[in-house]
Amino acid sequence: MELQKIWLMLPVLIMALAPAGCAGSKSNDAIDAVVVNVIEKYGFVLLDKSGSDMLAAGFEHGDILSLKAGGSTFELPFVTNISDVDIYKDLLMDMGVQLLGTNMGDFAGRHGITEGMEISIRLAEKGGYLDKYKLRQVSRSHDRDDYASDEVFANFRELTQGSITPGMLYRSSSPVDNMFNRAAYASALAEQANIATVINMTDSREDLVAYFNAEDFSSYFYEGLFDDGRVIYLDLGCDLKSDDFRYGLRDAFMLMAENDGPYLIHCTEGKDRAGFMSALTLALMGADMDEIVADYMLSFVNYYHVVPGSAQYTAIAQGNIYQTLRIIAGLDAQAELEGVDMQAAAEDYIKALGLGPEYIAAVYERLAGGI
Repeated sequence: MELQKIWLMLPVLIMALAPAGCAGSKSNDAIDAVVVNVIEKYGFVLLDKSGSDMLAAGFEHGDILSLKAGGSTFELPFVTNISDVDIYKDLLMDMGVQLLGTNMGDFAGRHGITEGMEISIRLAEKGGYLDKYKLRQVSRSHDRDDYASDEVFANFRELTQGSITPGMLYRSSSPVDNMFNRAAYASALAEQANIATVINMTDSREDLVAYFNAEDFSSYFYEGLFDDGRVIYLDLGCDLKSDDFRYGLRDAFMLMAENDGPYLIHCTEGKDRAGFMSALTLALMGADMDEIVADYMLSFVNYYHVVPGSAQYTAIAQGNIYQTLRIIAGLDAQAELEGVDMQAAAEDYIKALGLGPEYIAAVYERLAGGI
C-alpha cells in the first residue's frame, strides 16, 4: 500500500490496528514493546501505537527519539510529515497510526525490521529537532478553489530548460489516481498538451485498472493512451538508490528514446519520484543547476504555497533537490556542488543504468529536435 494512500485511510487503520489495551510498559518519555504490524510497499513501517499514545507518554513533535529494534539502536526525530526531514533521513511520523520511515528510502530494509518485531522508544533529546521541524511545516488543500489555476492545482507544467524544445516535455501530479482530487485536471491538461507518451513512475498495471474502474474516474484521455500502449507503468518505490528505482529509470529513458513525444512524467503528486526523473532529464539536456532547483521547488510552491527565497524554501531545497543532485553526480551528502558539470554527471549516471550512447543520443534528439 502506498504511503499517501495510508494517510487517507488513517481512520480505518486506527480502528484496525490500535490495540484494545496498551501493550508493554509505558512511562514518561518511554514506550516499550511497540509491535511492527505492517511493512508496506516502500519499506515504511506501521506500528501498533497511535499518535495519542506517543503524546500521552510525554513525547512531543520535534523531539529526537532513540529507538531500539532487534540489536540496533538509532536516533530519529518525531515529526508529522515525510518532508519534515531531508532525503535519506529517518523519522518517526505521527499520522495517527505511527509510521517509521525514511524520506525516499527503504527504512525496514536498511534497519532489518520485520513484521512482529518489538521496538522500544526512548527520549534522546527533548525538542532537539524542534526548530527544523517548525521550519519544514507545510500544509495544502485538495480544493481547486484554493489554487490560482488548474496548472497550479494539478502541479502540471512544461519543461523547456536547457535544450528542450517547447511542447515536448511535461510533468504533473497523477492524471489517473484521484486520491488528491486532481486527476481530472491533470488528464485534461495532458490532453491539451497533446501528450503522446506517459512515464508513470508510481503505479502498477493493477493499480491503473483499479483507477479505471473507480466510481469517480473521468480521465478518459489517459485511459486511451494506456489502451494504445503509450503508458509505461513502473511501479517504483521511494528508494532513489535502489536497483528497482534505477532499472525503472532505465526503462523510462528507453521508452522516451523509442517513442514519439510530447512526453509526460508523473508519479502520485508529481513531486518526488517525478522530481528525480525530471531533474535527471533537465541535467541531461543542459539545464543549469539553478533551473533544476527552481523546477523541483515549484512543486512545493504549487502544493504548499512555499515562498521562494524564504528560509523554509531554502531548507526544503537543501534537504531535497540538492541531495538529489548529489545522488546524480555520485557525491556524498556533504559534498560541494559548485563547479560540478551536471550534464556530464547525468550522462554518466544514465550510462551506468546500462544504456548505451545511442539511447542517450536518441533521448537528446527527441527532446531537443522534436523527432
